[in-house]
Amino acid sequence: VAPGAAGLANRVDTGRAASFAFGDGNPLVDVQGHGTMVASIISTVASGSEAAPGVRILPVQIAGPGGETSAQAVADGIRYAISRRARIINLSLQGSNRSKVEQDAIDAAVRKGILVIAASGNTGKDTCGVKGITQCEYPGAYRHVLAVGATDEGGTALPESTRGMHVAL
Repeated sequence: VAPGAAGLANRVDTGRAASFAFGDGNPLVDVQGHGTMVASIISTVASGSEAAPGVRILPVQIAGPGGETSAQAVADGIRYAISRRARIINLSLQGSNRSKVEQDAIDAAVRKGILVIAASGNTGKDTCGVKGITQCEYPGAYRHVLAVGATDEGGTALPESTRGMHVAL
């Protein structure tokens, strides 16, 4: 998360930011811009154009500049957020492999009363939870995760947004 981006002034906890990415990246440098974009949305949507009062963003980097990550990095990032008393954990990533270490970390967060939100995925498929089909996208398909799909401005699901019984919003 780039702390100086629009909507993030004085909202980013730079002192406790951490990286679990390959090569120990800098959690305050966002090469792709995705983390900064998501953090800016989180910080400003609740109040319109100004940052919502009390919103604090704890940058926890779990992927390298090319998006590469591991189940262990994701789990370590979740556990770090738990240890820093996060109230909401956002996971804006997707993969097709289920991991016990990730599910265990999510379960630990939920036991602490933390809301875990994740993207549903970007394949546009609707196969997760269909009898006999186990093709799901994670972390959105993990139990106890609030999976969020994408819509256009009119509220219609985007064709590339993953659908399924696990998608809550």
